[in-house]
Amino acid sequence: MHNLRQWGEGRTVIISAHRLSALTEASEILVMQHGHISQRGRHEALAAQPGWYRDMYRYQQLEAALDDVPQEDKEVAGA
Repeated sequence: MHNLRQWGEGRTVIISAHRLSALTEASEILVMQHGHISQRGRHEALAAQPGWYRDMYRYQQLEAALDDVPQEDKEVAGA
Protein backbone atom coordinates (compact mmCIF):
# COMPACT_ATOMS: atom_id res chain seq x y z
CA MET A 1 0.00 0.00 0.00
CA HIS A 2 2.94 2.33 0.67
CA ASN A 3 4.17 2.17 -2.95
CA LEU A 4 0.62 2.63 -4.18
CA ARG A 5 0.24 5.69 -1.95
CA GLN A 6 3.42 7.21 -3.41
CA TRP A 7 2.34 6.43 -6.97
CA GLY A 8 -1.19 7.72 -6.41
CA GLU A 9 -0.21 10.92 -4.61
CA GLY A 10 -2.35 13.73 -5.99
CA ARG A 11 -4.52 11.26 -7.91
CA THR A 12 -7.75 9.42 -7.31
CA VAL A 13 -7.03 5.69 -7.13
CA ILE A 14 -9.79 3.08 -7.02
CA ILE A 15 -8.90 -0.29 -5.52
CA SER A 16 -11.15 -3.33 -5.50
CA ALA A 17 -10.16 -5.77 -2.75
CA HIS A 18 -11.48 -8.88 -1.10
CA ARG A 19 -8.80 -8.85 1.60
CA LEU A 20 -9.81 -5.95 3.82
CA SER A 21 -6.37 -5.82 5.45
CA ALA A 22 -5.17 -4.36 2.13
CA LEU A 23 -7.36 -1.31 2.73
CA THR A 24 -6.30 -0.27 6.23
CA GLU A 25 -4.36 2.76 4.99
CA ALA A 26 -6.90 3.93 2.41
CA SER A 27 -8.14 7.50 2.88
CA GLU A 28 -11.72 6.40 2.17
CA ILE A 29 -13.39 3.01 1.85
CA LEU A 30 -16.71 2.44 0.11
CA VAL A 31 -18.56 -0.79 0.89
CA MET A 32 -20.80 -1.84 -1.98
CA GLN A 33 -23.76 -4.17 -1.44
CA HIS A 34 -26.34 -4.97 -4.10
CA GLY A 35 -25.04 -2.15 -6.30
CA HIS A 36 -25.29 0.55 -3.62
CA ILE A 37 -22.87 2.10 -1.13
CA SER A 38 -23.83 0.62 2.24
CA GLN A 39 -20.92 2.00 4.28
CA ARG A 40 -18.33 4.69 3.80
CA GLY A 41 -15.38 5.87 5.87
CA ARG A 42 -11.84 5.14 7.01
CA HIS A 43 -10.81 1.68 8.16
CA GLU A 44 -10.75 2.62 11.86
CA ALA A 45 -14.31 3.94 11.79
CA LEU A 46 -15.73 1.09 9.71
CA ALA A 47 -14.02 -1.55 11.87
CA ALA A 48 -15.57 0.01 14.98
CA GLN A 49 -19.17 0.41 13.81
CA PRO A 50 -21.68 -2.43 13.37
CA GLY A 51 -22.03 -3.56 9.77
CA TRP A 52 -20.72 -5.71 6.98
CA TYR A 53 -17.19 -4.24 7.00
CA ARG A 54 -16.63 -4.90 10.71
CA ASP A 55 -18.09 -8.40 10.51
CA MET A 56 -16.02 -9.36 7.47
CA TYR A 57 -12.82 -7.75 8.84
CA ARG A 58 -13.16 -9.73 12.09
CA TYR A 59 -13.89 -12.92 10.15
CA GLN A 60 -10.79 -12.43 7.99
CA GLN A 61 -8.64 -11.74 11.08
CA LEU A 62 -9.89 -14.96 12.71
CA GLU A 63 -9.33 -16.91 9.50
CA ALA A 64 -5.73 -15.61 9.29
CA ALA A 65 -5.10 -16.49 12.95
CA LEU A 66 -6.39 -20.02 12.40
CA ASP A 67 -4.12 -20.39 9.37
CA ASP A 68 -1.18 -19.65 11.69
CA VAL A 69 -2.07 -22.51 14.08
CA PRO A 70 0.21 -25.53 13.51
CA GLN A 71 -1.52 -28.54 11.90
CA GLU A 72 -0.98 -30.73 15.01
CA ASP A 73 -2.94 -28.24 17.16
CA LYS A 74 -5.79 -28.22 14.61
CA GLU A 75 -5.99 -32.03 14.73
CA VAL A 76 -6.11 -32.07 18.55
CA ALA A 77 -8.81 -29.39 18.59
CA GLY A 78 -10.88 -31.33 16.06
CA ALA A 79 -10.59 -34.67 17.90
